[in-house]
Amino acid sequence: MYVNKVRLSLKEKDRVTDCSFLIFHRDLINIYWDTLLDRIPSRQSIDFFTAAISDCIRYAEKSRRAHQMERFRDDIVDTIKKGFLVPLCAAIENDVRVLSHQHLVVDER
Repeated sequence: MYVNKVRLSLKEKDRVTDCSFLIFHRDLINIYWDTLLDRIPSRQSIDFFTAAISDCIRYAEKSRRAHQMERFRDDIVDTIKKGFLVPLCAAIENDVRVLSHQHLVVDER
């Protein structure tokens, strides 16, 4: 009896926490990655969001359209690169450049 209640509870939790709707709302995914550096979230927050994106994989794999999974994966990778990785690399490069030239003195003419 108790085991059945636990099973039903777990199934209900899976149903309620399913984030597969994100496959139809890619703008939300883009906004998340585009604003990530401004918000400075915890690693756990990023883990939760990537887990939410992984809920979409089930629908992309079941799609009748050929190569839907590859398109979804490529779209997500491009979004992460453009919205997060490229700006992060640029910020790191800028900080390293400033730190490496910190010893130089500029004349105030």
